[in-house]
Amino acid sequence: MVASAPGGPEKNSVLAVGARGDWAPSPAARHDVQGGKSFFCDVHRTKKNGGGYRIIFTTDGVKFRHVDGFLDIPADVGDKVFVDVLPLHHIDGVIDLLRHGVEV
Repeated sequence: MVASAPGGPEKNSVLAVGARGDWAPSPAARHDVQGGKSFFCDVHRTKKNGGGYRIIFTTDGVKFRHVDGFLDIPADVGDKVFVDVLPLHHIDGVIDLLRHGVEV
């Protein structure tokens, strides 16, 4: 079996070549996390004077929901959250998502 070239397309393999050439399960496969949802978030101010932030997110580009904090996004272990801007006000919420196995 030949590994794909660096930067080449992936073949949904759950194996990765180790430093010695040994095949080992990828970390995603070991934790049973492949194929999670993707959340696309837009963070914007609620008032012109900086009174707060609102997060609008979607998983499919058709239905949008809004929340006040990152912990309100229904992301589970293995999901990915894509963020355009991360205000200092929301850093603790993002750190908690990372601790729960969500990729940000």
